[in-house]
Amino acid sequence: MTVVSPSLALMMVDVSPYQAHLYTSKDVVIGNPPYVEYKEVKGDYRIRGYKTEECGNLYAFMWERSVALTHSTARIGLIIPVASICTDGYATLRQVWLSSGNAVVSNFNDRPGKLFDGLEHIRLAIVLLEKSKAGTKRVYTTTYNKWFSEAREYLFSSLSFGETTAFIRSGSMPKIGYGVESSILGKVSACPKTLEHFASNTGRHHIFYTRKLSGFVQILDFIPSITDQQRRKREPSELKEVLLSSKEERDAFLCVLNSSVFYWLHTVWSDCRNLNKREVLGVPFDFATSNPNDIQRLGQLASKLMMDFRKHSQVLEMNYKNLGTMRIQCIYPKQSKAILDEIDPVLAGHYGFTAEELDFIINYDIKYRLGRDI
Repeated sequence: MTVVSPSLALMMVDVSPYQAHLYTSKDVVIGNPPYVEYKEVKGDYRIRGYKTEECGNLYAFMWERSVALTHSTARIGLIIPVASICTDGYATLRQVWLSSGNAVVSNFNDRPGKLFDGLEHIRLAIVLLEKSKAGTKRVYTTTYNKWFSEAREYLFSSLSFGETTAFIRSGSMPKIGYGVESSILGKVSACPKTLEHFASNTGRHHIFYTRKLSGFVQILDFIPSITDQQRRKREPSELKEVLLSSKEERDAFLCVLNSSVFYWLHTVWSDCRNLNKREVLGVPFDFATSNPNDIQRLGQLASKLMMDFRKHSQVLEMNYKNLGTMRIQCIYPKQSKAILDEIDPVLAGHYGFTAEELDFIINYDIKYRLGRDI
């Protein structure tokens, strides 16, 4: 058996990835390619004929080159950023996998423990590809794994994989690995409408959100206060908004987006770094067919939650080089987890969750979201 490092993938300047006849046919490619944006090295060399050029990163090119270099039943394993699994910019790379064989993907956060000490903000996926000419290609994945540093040695032996072929959408691969997650995702995905169906450019009822993430999202019906050194009001620079036609719609989606169901869904489908418009507008919930009693209850919980957010908020002074000292109202959704836990049972009825599935959602990642001593 011949094993080759993926560093061979870009050895040549201005070559097509399909000129594999220049090398001996390979059985295995394994390694850790560089995570470097193509624009940073264009002055040194250029690629030609790569489908993945639009991905804009060397590791995508190395994946495509590795597929081209190896024979029809070879196996390839590379460790790459988790953004490649589901974000729009890497759709072409995922198509290379899905058209070439069976994929096995394990997903890893970088908080609180890391795969590699000393590297910051590096959320990773290990993608294993078994090339195959068979018509049906299969995908197996893990959940989005988190761990404390002392548990690192047990991480790989405890991984759980599940087949997620049926859940692939627009080439995106979900980060799930347990049977209960597959069941929940199937039920939520069956919902015929999303927030995008109800959002309106002329709506008068606002939902505000920030792209920043911690253990919770921040979805509000008010704009947090910001004042400068002269106590003048300043508008937040990073706050996004969604407009809805009615207060009832706004309150319902305000609850849905703050729920643990949405936090889990965001983890399943996103890069887990930012809260993007795609995830916000794509949250499944059919307001039009919801039980009126559920809508009334969500309205009550929305008011209760926003009051609690304000109650636990703190105004902190922060210094900025160009702006000076700013006083910013900071929101701490973690302090309102008890109210969030009232929202998810209402949504469980809407989606048809079992008691086990609701329990999974309410307690999803709870020791990482609330602290290990909870």
